[in-house]
Parts: sequence; C-alpha cells; structure tokens
Amino acid sequence: MKKKKAATPQHSKSSVPTYAVQGARGQMVYKKKEENKGNNNTAGDDQEETKQDPMQRIVRTTGPKWEKKEDRLRREEEAEAKKVEREQNRTRRMLERIFRKADDGGMAEDELEEAVMQQFKSQLMRTARRNIGRRRGRGGARGPVSISEEADNRMTEESKASAADVMEAMKHGFLANDYDVDLEASGGRMYRKKQEEDSDVELDAEASKEVDAMAEKFHSFGSGNSFTLDDVRKFFQSADDAMLKKLCHDLKHNIFEDLFTVTKEVSTGDFLFVKKAAP
Repeated sequence: MKKKKAATPQHSKSSVPTYAVQGARGQMVYKKKEENKGNNNTAGDDQEETKQDPMQRIVRTTGPKWEKKEDRLRREEEAEAKKVEREQNRTRRMLERIFRKADDGGMAEDELEEAVMQQFKSQLMRTARRNIGRRRGRGGARGPVSISEEADNRMTEESKASAADVMEAMKHGFLANDYDVDLEASGGRMYRKKQEEDSDVELDAEASKEVDAMAEKFHSFGSGNSFTLDDVRKFFQSADDAMLKKLCHDLKHNIFEDLFTVTKEVSTGDFLFVKKAAP
C-alpha cells in the first residue's frame, strides 16, 4: 500500500504559505487565511458586517399621526354633517314613497303619521328578524322566525316616537320647506309635496363662471367651517344681486358638492353648509 505524501509547504508568489496534501480525489491545496490589518477592510467585508450588525437594521415605527386642531375639527364637522345628510335623505326618500301612493298628492296629518310609523316599524321588524335568524342559524335551528309580543310593543313605541320626530320636522324642521300645509275646515292639516322651484335668474356661460369663482372664493376665504346663506350674503354684500341670488340658489341645490356639504338645521329648517377639505 502506498504511503500518503506528507504535507509539504509551498510558497506562492504572494509569500503566503500554502500546503498541498494528496487525497483520494487528488491533491488539495490549503492556503493560510490572511488577517485584516488595520482598517483596510474590503467592500465585501463592510457589506457582510452591515448585514450581521443588528444596529444597522431599519426600524419602522408606528403610532398615532398628529394633525392640526383645525384640520381635526374640520374633519369631525364634515363627518357629522354627512351623517345628518344621510339620515335626512333616508327620511325624504321614505316620505316620497308614501306620497306616491296618495290619490290626489295630499295626505291628512293623522293618516301621514300612521304611514310613517308603519314604515319605521317595518324597518325595525326586518332588522329583528335578521338578527334572530342569524342567532338561530348558528345554533342549527330552522323554521319561521317569530317576534315576541314584548318586542313587538317595544318596536311600536319606538316607531311612534320616530314618526313624531318626522312630523315635527315637517312643521318646523328640515322638511318644512319641502311640503305645503293646508288647514282643513275640521282643523286638521293636509300635507302636499311642493313643486321644485326653478331659479328665476338665467345666466350665460361667462356669468356662470363668475358664480363658480364666487363659490371658490368663499370656500377659500369665508369665515368658519360651517355657515348659512346669511353668511354668504354678508360676505358678498357688495356683489351684484342677480349673481348673489344665483349663488345662493346653486348652494341650496348642492351644485357645489365638491366644495360644500349641504344639510338643514332640524330646529329651524334653515340650510346649513360645511366646507369640505381642499382636494
């Protein structure tokens, strides 16, 4: 059997000692590893150290985003105004459905209040049946859903209170300008839907652009985040009457929905506007 040759040191041209060993797969050459001298690190060593150094990792911090007080107040006012607008629009759509069924377009007060109450109760009943159905479904139960007498009475009382609020809004609130009220000989009230009024101010294209500019100016420089038409009239008190009248008309009919949110104050029925954040 042949003896393996002893490892013999071999000196390369770079003066770094090397050793060759004869193995089963041939001759293996080993080279002594150089030690880094001073700060002469290579770019590869720097990158490796950077990868392994935990202090070099990017730390992403999360937390609340701070905002200016006036921006927060504006955002809260916009959210509240949109909520009120949605509720008022739902009420208007409900009344439109009711009045479409009226024979002559008018309804007596007691008849209207009863119809409104039934609409609210139907909504509550549907919600209750859905909730009961979901609970029964999780338990594996099947069959028709029944409402207890106690729950039915509770929903009736809640519906009557909601209907009373709508009737009050039709008399003195945000619905007062949407319906005409006639007093009958018996002393009762008869409600009829008002016809949509048209603006009696007709403007050409150039004048309409001036009205648009007035709205944008008020959005930028008008005082406060919320305002009424009286605030607009005071701000443009020296403007042309026809232009100001057209501006107020367009504001009420939500022509500038990209700039303002339109609602009505429940207590007075006056139009209330809230400035939207600049796009």
